[in-house]
Amino acid sequence: MAGSLSKFTVSFRGYFPEFSPLLVNGNSGHTTAQMMQSKLLIGTSALLFREVGEFSLIIVDEQQKLSSTQRSKLCTGETSVIEVSATPIPRSMALAEFGAVRIECITQCHAIKTIDTRIMEKHQARELMQMVYRTVNAGAKVLVVCPKREADDKDDDLPDAETIAMQLEQFFPGKVSVAHAGLSEEGNAKALNDISSGITSIIVSTVVIEVGITIPKLELATFIMLNGLA
Repeated sequence: MAGSLSKFTVSFRGYFPEFSPLLVNGNSGHTTAQMMQSKLLIGTSALLFREVGEFSLIIVDEQQKLSSTQRSKLCTGETSVIEVSATPIPRSMALAEFGAVRIECITQCHAIKTIDTRIMEKHQARELMQMVYRTVNAGAKVLVVCPKREADDKDDDLPDAETIAMQLEQFFPGKVSVAHAGLSEEGNAKALNDISSGITSIIVSTVVIEVGITIPKLELATFIMLNGLA
């Protein structure tokens, strides 16, 4: 989602402050000299259209979203490449099957997690709200994912992020952030910063929210598929 890459850059700086990575996307205003001198760049396909110098190592996340020509454009003869994908394209699968590339499989999470998955029906909305109350009152955080970003004229029973956020704001004033593709990059970045820093305790989004976003103390994630949360 918009702002998620900038959030990742901030998180990376926290882990490796000595690298001082630069974020390169369509809106970044770094000079050529800054990008050439930086030891680490984190960016979108905008890297393909900037003078960024030569890389010793390139890590391509979601490699199926870039063509082989685009990926090779960033490489020189001395560049090592790590390509990451949970859904590789047939070409990548064929290269792996016939031994043209080295394969490393991540089979478990890097951190121990206890995940309790429940399916709750519409008549259990009150119980769900009680879970949200307990989570927030315990100092933890809540993620609510909706199928739509805002109300429309369609005759369906699908909840939207804007309406759910307004409903939750009545019960948790000043503690609710909202993020979706219809908002500006700055607005989404602020929503993610607010939930991560603890200014808010609940973030309501659509499925556009990225898996890789780090939200400290996130303990309850709920996917609302029918109206009637409150």
